[in-house]
Amino acid sequence: MADLPVGYVPELAPDDKVPGIYLKSTTEVGSANSIFYLLVVGQKATSGANITADTQVVDILTDADALYWAGANGEGYRMLLRALSVPGVKIKYLSPAIDTGVAASATITIDGTWTTTGQLVYRVGGHTIGPIAVSTADTPSPVAAAIAAAINVLSYVPVTAASASGSGTTYVVTLTAASPGARGNQLIVWQDTTNKPSGLTSVLAGGSSTTSGGKFFTGGSGTETMTTLLATTYTQEYFTTAIAMRDSTTLAAWETQIDSKLGPLEGRLECVVTCAVGTLSASGSLSQTTLNNQSFEMLWFEETETPGEELAALFAAMRHQLEIQHPNNRYDRVLLPNVQPQVAITKIPSRSTQVAALNYGLTPIETRNNAAFVVRAVTTRTLTAGGDADNGTIDVAVDRTAKEFRRALKNMLTDHMAANPYLVENPADGDEPDVPAGNTYPANIENEVKLLEYQKQNDNWLAQVAQNPPRCALHPTSVTPRPVLYCPIVVKPLLHQIEGTVALRKFTIAVS
Repeated sequence: MADLPVGYVPELAPDDKVPGIYLKSTTEVGSANSIFYLLVVGQKATSGANITADTQVVDILTDADALYWAGANGEGYRMLLRALSVPGVKIKYLSPAIDTGVAASATITIDGTWTTTGQLVYRVGGHTIGPIAVSTADTPSPVAAAIAAAINVLSYVPVTAASASGSGTTYVVTLTAASPGARGNQLIVWQDTTNKPSGLTSVLAGGSSTTSGGKFFTGGSGTETMTTLLATTYTQEYFTTAIAMRDSTTLAAWETQIDSKLGPLEGRLECVVTCAVGTLSASGSLSQTTLNNQSFEMLWFEETETPGEELAALFAAMRHQLEIQHPNNRYDRVLLPNVQPQVAITKIPSRSTQVAALNYGLTPIETRNNAAFVVRAVTTRTLTAGGDADNGTIDVAVDRTAKEFRRALKNMLTDHMAANPYLVENPADGDEPDVPAGNTYPANIENEVKLLEYQKQNDNWLAQVAQNPPRCALHPTSVTPRPVLYCPIVVKPLLHQIEGTVALRKFTIAVS
């Protein structure tokens, strides 16, 4: 049997006769000609949403579209609002179905008597509620009702509120996540009672306490099964996808889907953004063990009041709009607008924690000057198959640029095939002008690829093109004669660091 030329695609069987361009690479890239969409995947609200879960993908052009399809206060609606805050992004929305989903909840209990005025301030999902004015004539009942009303007037907070009498003289405001599921347990309610009237008490209850003094929600449950949802998206290509999911089971299902879609016989390109909000070790395990995949980015913001799904949608939209224009972008110390910064000093990642997070393949978010910033955007790919450190695709730009070169290469080869429908062997040196019009050959394809590579080097996509020339040969055993292209590329590195020394010298008088 003849030796197969370097670059052949084993997935493309010798007897596969379906026309097409089948490229693969070590960065698992895909390609298609399509509108570049951002797909947002998050739970619709329990009530008021008009989308059919798992099977319906809808266009989102305005806030009104988001409200109609996803429902007020729901996970999907809030994600869509974040994505819509980035101008120009073309958005589609899909809601997962959930089996027997239960919504998480927390409570605010008001009690006491008082003779002075004051005010109460709360935060739910990172949004400030209040100040709620309290008068001397108030009792727990109208105060609780005012808190619930202040929450329910806001469609962008993640909960709905209801006020009812509790035990004794108390009145209880029950906060219920607008979307069902276990992710609701990571919502946080926080309060500031500094200016409350003396004698009034406001007590938070729910899950465990946060370091900042708030309370996590509790009681959310339900299983999202990805099978039908992923089947809905499989035949389509989405330039970027923002997903609310951040548990190992659903992330593994997404990874399998993306790997399959990016294979050479499918060739559909996608990058996925999600966000973990747990401890460094737990979040690092999701990134490095569950995923370890260069197509995925996992933001990390421990104990965040702004829900993780909203952070994923916001940064996915920011990346999406920039990378459509140029894939090789740097995201160092990027401000996340309208995101609640961390209150607890101990949760703000130190420099050593940021180093550890990046080595886990997490994209850490830090609080600086009372604002939230992305430290550096990296993929979750940090380990080789053998378990050794792999920094080859640490920047999201490396993966995206490789994908977009793959797209450009496929488009160029498609045009080349259209202009040259016939294939011949390489002519002898000097005989190239004798090849009839409409005929191509491996060396001709090599030259076309070189031209594309040099163009992308000038566009700051690629580097070291001359040192990594493409190679093209004919497949010797294929039933359908076809060229086999090997195209090594190096993505142009981004400048992240400069090191050096400032040497303080003693002043001396020059000697003549």
